[in-house]
Amino acid sequence: MNAEQIVNDIRNDIVPSPEQCVELNRLSLIDEIRQFIIPQDWVHIRKICDSDNKDQRELGFGLLKTILHEHGIKEYLTAYYSRLDLTFREYVALQFTLLNYNDLDLSTHKALLNLILENRVKWYQHALEWTGGETKVLEYCDQRLKGSPKTKHWIYIALLALAGHKDEAKKRINSDYIRDNDPVVKAMAEELTAKLIS
Repeated sequence: MNAEQIVNDIRNDIVPSPEQCVELNRLSLIDEIRQFIIPQDWVHIRKICDSDNKDQRELGFGLLKTILHEHGIKEYLTAYYSRLDLTFREYVALQFTLLNYNDLDLSTHKALLNLILENRVKWYQHALEWTGGETKVLEYCDQRLKGSPKTKHWIYIALLALAGHKDEAKKRINSDYIRDNDPVVKAMAEELTAKLIS
C-alpha cells in the first residue's frame, strides 16, 4: 500500500477497512504514513478516531503522533482514555500515544504503568501486535527508544522486561536513564526497577 495515497484517501474521508487498518498500524508502515500527515489532517483523523470500529479507531490514534501538539488533541485523547467503554487494546494504543507528551505528570505515568502491571500477559500480547512478533521485540524497542521522548522510554523498557529481556532492560535503565535530571524519568526508572525488572 502506498503511504501517500492512504493519506490522500483519508483527506477525502475514505477510511481504510478494519482489516487494512490492522496492517497499516504496524512498524514500519505506520511511520511511512505519518510522514505525510499535516496539522490540517486532524479534522479527518478525528473521524477515524470516532469510528464505530475499534481497528479504525486504533489506526486513528496511531496517525496522530506527528501532530499531537495541535490545539485540542491532547485534551481529546485524555478524555478518550478516561472512557469506560473501550476495549483493552484501545487502552494500550492510547497509552502509547499519550506517552508522546513529555509533560504528563508523574501520577499519570504511574497509572499507565499500573495498567501493565495489573495485566502483564494481556498487555504484552497486545503490544506484540505492533512489534511484529516476539523475535522482533528487541529491534522494535531499540528503534522506538531512539525517536521517543525520554519520558516515554519506560514503556519500551517494560516491554523488554516482559519479553524476557530483563538484562537488556537493566542495561537501558542503568545507562543514563536512571541518572536523568527529569524527576519523572528518574521516578519511572525506580518504579520499573522495583516492580518489573528486579
